[in-house]
Amino acid sequence: MKSIVLAHVLLLSVWWTVAAVPGGVRSMKRQWWDSSSIATTTGCFGPNGGVVIDTTRDVASRYSPQWDIQRKGSHRIHQTTSSNESNHVRLCVHLSDDSQLSEMQHLESQGALKIQSVVKVETSRQLRENSYDWKDFSCYFSVNETFTQMERLSTIYPDFVKVVSIGKSWWKTAGNAGHDIQVMVLTAPFTNATEKVPMMVIGGQHSRELPPPTLILQWAEYMLENYGKDADITWILDRTEIHLIPLANPDGREIVEQHMDWYYRKNARVTACDETKDYGVDLNRNYPMWYKTAGIRSSSDPCTSSYPGSGPLSEPESSAVYGYVHNLFPAHVKRGQNANEAQAYSTVPCQEDSQGILLDIHSSGNMVYFPWGHEDIPSPNHHSLLTMASKLAHEGNYSLWGPGQDDFLYFVNGDATDSSYGIDCVASFGFEIGSTWYAPCEEFESDVVPTMRTNLIYAAKAAREPYRLPLGPDIMNIRLNATSTDVLWINVAVSSRSLIVDHAKFEERKAGHKIESVKLYVDVHPDDTNDPEEALLMAASDGQFDQINESVNITLNTSQWESKSRHILYFQATDQKGISGPVSAVFYDTK
Repeated sequence: MKSIVLAHVLLLSVWWTVAAVPGGVRSMKRQWWDSSSIATTTGCFGPNGGVVIDTTRDVASRYSPQWDIQRKGSHRIHQTTSSNESNHVRLCVHLSDDSQLSEMQHLESQGALKIQSVVKVETSRQLRENSYDWKDFSCYFSVNETFTQMERLSTIYPDFVKVVSIGKSWWKTAGNAGHDIQVMVLTAPFTNATEKVPMMVIGGQHSRELPPPTLILQWAEYMLENYGKDADITWILDRTEIHLIPLANPDGREIVEQHMDWYYRKNARVTACDETKDYGVDLNRNYPMWYKTAGIRSSSDPCTSSYPGSGPLSEPESSAVYGYVHNLFPAHVKRGQNANEAQAYSTVPCQEDSQGILLDIHSSGNMVYFPWGHEDIPSPNHHSLLTMASKLAHEGNYSLWGPGQDDFLYFVNGDATDSSYGIDCVASFGFEIGSTWYAPCEEFESDVVPTMRTNLIYAAKAAREPYRLPLGPDIMNIRLNATSTDVLWINVAVSSRSLIVDHAKFEERKAGHKIESVKLYVDVHPDDTNDPEEALLMAASDGQFDQINESVNITLNTSQWESKSRHILYFQATDQKGISGPVSAVFYDTK
């Protein structure tokens, strides 16, 4: 997960005031909310016990490097418009030793948090032993099954899939069994696209997060199975090169399979810890941009769950992943060749026509996050990133974790999305999917998979210009009706949907613009033509374009189309600011 965490969290906004106290911890002069009004946190039982606390995101951010926080979802009970507005959170913290509980009790005496419940070590051990067994999660691929599935898809679809090894896991570099870090590349062969747009999807950086690797491979198979059947998937694979790293931390996942009760998060590097369950480096704190720039946010204790390693890219897994990302995306748009160069230009926006997108998938919490993560400050491409993130979040009713958002829980240094955006100018987003690290199979299959399938396809549509296309209108629904042998009636619902609400912190309000036009292209993608005769203008159903949501129609004479032939119909909408949105398409087969 992007945070150090997994957790039951309920995010609330309430009135509060603060006063300085010794040690720099804020004392909050307020009435803690009535816990009976909040859903009870369950499953809070780490290897050494657990404690449920109510606190603010300030405290959570301050102590997140030391505390192993479990996070589950979010729900806002009440929101104020005060300039002192703050998010209050309910957290489950997995204890590492008794000293952490003593620390929390001291903070409670200072008014910085309230302890709701404590699960003792003996109780925690019994709960864990009775709760988790790998065979209960049969919907998820094991490490071996993950690599077998990648090879299987490359065998079934040899023209569409290639699997490449880009590095080794820590065990393998240390001379143990270990694994290669593998990339699966998806694209259609023999297409007219002269230069395909890169899309990068990463999963499995945190080993205890079960859903991401299987989700990525299931999406890959869905795309391959539906090429030639679904028009959007067909043109996406024709014009896009999709690079998938389903399992960036295979050693760590092997440990989880053998010891689910450890909640093992990091890679397998042997560190100076008394117990094996505390070994490792947090790969998603090991990337170069803003690596360990603020000591309070990055722990130097190698036994904490968010230990960032001895230096940026010290780990073979993160080094392999970032090296691949850095070489994949165009060099001419980068802020620099390394983090030091890029940080000097971190206030300079990336070019609006930059191509390519990166998604880093974690669990849990049902959130979408975007740069910056190291500070709660807007990036120079903030509006574009926020717009895209809000559209991705809309599908699953996810929360937004990003600058200026109520759900910006705490700061993160050295994560993958800050590095790919900060150095390489790649539009980068992270997902926290599902309600728990070990999301039940029923939830994964009925909720997570369909939601993320839609999100991944939308991201692929926007990958050509991810800083610009999401700002434009979206094609929401396409209906075809062949009223006779030679007449095709088409209706399209289009929306310049405004998903961005008021953000008081940055004094920003952006609304959707009215629709200006919707164009239909028959058998030619809009990016492949400048001929105005190939763009057929559709008419507003009510006679005029004057809304941010429109229904549009067109009637085509198909008498000249060859019988029993397949045609692909592309649609693209433009708003009154001249901004065009992502392309959507359908197939039409003549009789």
